[in-house]
Amino acid sequence: LNDSKYGCTVRDNVMQLSLLRSSKSPDATADMGVQHFTYAVYPHHEAFPNMHVVHEAHELNAKAIIKMPGHKIPHASFIRLSSMGSPECSVLISALYPAKKHDKALILRLYESVGAESVCKLSFSDILRVHRVAEVNLLEDLSNSADLGFKSDDDDWVTGVLNFRPFKIRSLVLVLA
Repeated sequence: LNDSKYGCTVRDNVMQLSLLRSSKSPDATADMGVQHFTYAVYPHHEAFPNMHVVHEAHELNAKAIIKMPGHKIPHASFIRLSSMGSPECSVLISALYPAKKHDKALILRLYESVGAESVCKLSFSDILRVHRVAEVNLLEDLSNSADLGFKSDDDDWVTGVLNFRPFKIRSLVLVLA
């Protein structure tokens, strides 16, 4: 796993990671100076693609932090994404940001990451005070079947089920109370 570097090769018992391109054209100063790298080895038995590797790579590259006045909160403390039926949920959260077209709302973007049908349960903590969850397009316009019917459960989480086709991207508006 690496932080989006140029490439890696695994052959027999040798692993190589290309950290710099060192090309001189069109930019003669490309990759010059101090460089910072992040990489990790994640042993696994399953063939790729598999959800464990994708989730680990996503966590390495996209540490989601929500900035609120005075403190930072990791998204895992108020959003849960879990599997319904399949062994693992292959859906990842790619963005959470304030809505531009909706008052007191957030946009949550998710995508299916390994090319498989996936059914996931999505839950929001009462910290967010989610009143309604609806599907929107990339321009934040409500879709025809907008309201997704999320309901409060016994643990004060607002919960619903989402179906994903392979590589499907879905954007949701979270209307806050």
